[in-house]
Amino acid sequence: MSAAGAAMAALLLGLSCEGLAAGKPAKAASKQADPETIKLVEFFVQAPVADLPPEAVPYFMEVDTGALPTRLLHRYLAKRVELQSLKRLAEGKGKGSLRRLGQDPQTTCGDPDILTPQALGLLRKMGFNEYKDTEVSFLMKETSCTQCELRSEFTLTVIQLQAKPGRKRPAVRFLFRDDDPIIALLAHYYSGTRPRNTSFFGIGGSPKCRY
Repeated sequence: MSAAGAAMAALLLGLSCEGLAAGKPAKAASKQADPETIKLVEFFVQAPVADLPPEAVPYFMEVDTGALPTRLLHRYLAKRVELQSLKRLAEGKGKGSLRRLGQDPQTTCGDPDILTPQALGLLRKMGFNEYKDTEVSFLMKETSCTQCELRSEFTLTVIQLQAKPGRKRPAVRFLFRDDDPIIALLAHYYSGTRPRNTSFFGIGGSPKCRY
């Protein structure tokens, strides 16, 4: 394994010790984060993923968003989503084409991630694309996955933007990483053709939760 590959594996091991709970909304801070926490967040949001220290990942993922200065908040929220998605991609490679064979449908996986519009914009620059609810429904049907399972087994990220003053309902967005293999199935959604097991997915066929 290359040095970069080993570093990534160590980082993902650090993430495996961390839950994938949805991000909490930023709230007014009683006090600002201590200088060491600020330095850690500054490093994490600037460095390539492979250069991040695995032992510091759990601490980074639990940083109080309300204690971060605005200049770091948006980048922190986007980086946290990126790391969560990379963990799911890495775990999925070892599960084969059927992710939840013999398991009951997963219906509870926490609330959406609460992001700022600025953080959402950053995610679009980090390899994420937004999809319509009809596209997500198509993927649920073709993979026999619940929406919750698309969030836990693939890189579906359900984003709830912070509500604007005077609006009753905050906007909700659906995102996948571009390198998630499940995205290839959307080619059939756009063309109106039926999915087939192609060499793109390998011998196991297209990814599903169950038959």
